[in-house]
Amino acid sequence: MDFIKKGMGMFGKLVDTLKGNPTGVCFVNSVVMIICADGEADESEFQRLQEIVQSDQATAASMMAATESDNVMSLVQAVKIRSQELVGSQASQNYDLLKLRLLAEIKEKQNGMKPVDKQVLVAILEKLIMADDKVDMQEQETLKEIKAALEVS
Repeated sequence: MDFIKKGMGMFGKLVDTLKGNPTGVCFVNSVVMIICADGEADESEFQRLQEIVQSDQATAASMMAATESDNVMSLVQAVKIRSQELVGSQASQNYDLLKLRLLAEIKEKQNGMKPVDKQVLVAILEKLIMADDKVDMQEQETLKEIKAALEVS
């Protein structure tokens, strides 16, 4: 039970970071899921995320709309912190907990939620998977689940 409490606590911290916006949390969690899929918080993936955000105005705009954040780089930081917390001694349990949370959250259609641009989100996740120049099966599997939950082909 400890790991569940710990996982919930980390999730709560992330929610606070993103001012409690459920759509923003969903967006960040999706990115975190991919970065953590292979069990390590990889520096090249964060680098790639920063490049995507800095070079692609549409992506940055979509992320800002999703999170009501005026600073997308703080979002990247939130992803980084969250990922590094997840990749630890109980990474697999925390990871599974996060995945369940994320998939449940995507399924939930809450009133007043700003829609995350699903195509943009999937594009970011695909770019992140390729960031380390190897296609990791665990990452592909996770992306498939996220896509299915988002109902994006």
